[in-house]
Amino acid sequence: MASTQVTTRVAAAIGLAAFSAFIVYLVVRAAQAQNLGDGFETITRNAWALSALVDYVASTPLCATWAALRVCGSTRPWLAIAFALTCFLLGNPLVLGVAAGALACTTSGLLVRDPVRLATRRMQPQPLHVTAFLVATGAVLIGFTVATFAAIASEPFSDGVEYVKAHPWALASFVDSFGGVLFVMVYVLVREWGSWGLIAAMWVGLLLGGNGVSCLYVLLVGWNAMSLVDVVLSGPSVTEKYWTSSRGFMPQEDEI
Repeated sequence: MASTQVTTRVAAAIGLAAFSAFIVYLVVRAAQAQNLGDGFETITRNAWALSALVDYVASTPLCATWAALRVCGSTRPWLAIAFALTCFLLGNPLVLGVAAGALACTTSGLLVRDPVRLATRRMQPQPLHVTAFLVATGAVLIGFTVATFAAIASEPFSDGVEYVKAHPWALASFVDSFGGVLFVMVYVLVREWGSWGLIAAMWVGLLLGGNGVSCLYVLLVGWNAMSLVDVVLSGPSVTEKYWTSSRGFMPQEDEI
């Protein structure tokens, strides 16, 4: 592995671990200031704070599913489901911790690529559970879009920012949702390594559009996928799927 990729992996691992710790700090501070029930009520009283919470939910299809399959694999589905639910309940600090560990402590990093299996697999009807996952992701994307436009219509963004800053649980929820954005930015960098135009477009989209863009990315890589592992862990990238599919799967030797 070239030194550039090694440096990128180390920097990404440190950054993800540090941001995970920052989210935990904000959650602890929020819990000391207000109980969770009252904090949730505070969030629901403001459209922008609620939008940030929905943004966090929108990170779940990629973040929690990836972490569960990366840790538990596909041979223990109930354990993977339990881990995904744990990620959803505890927030993105757990996802960021898993990602930092994968980047720093494993040779495969965030993905587990299998070029032989991808090159030789035969196209079959998409399994029902994968279709259901993509439909649920699409529903989350619609909910995210509705919540975002409702917030835009309710009050100026600057007022929403002031409200979020003034309420600890709203601030923790917002930063947690950005933790999902940060993970997806690193994930896209890894999965689309070398396709710099697509990576730049995805990063701009994530920074401006939040985790709704991560849902859109899931739908793109999930189209015709044969398993959830293909969707989030070992399937072809968007570039390989839509721009090099006519030439078959082309493994990237220099990916992180």
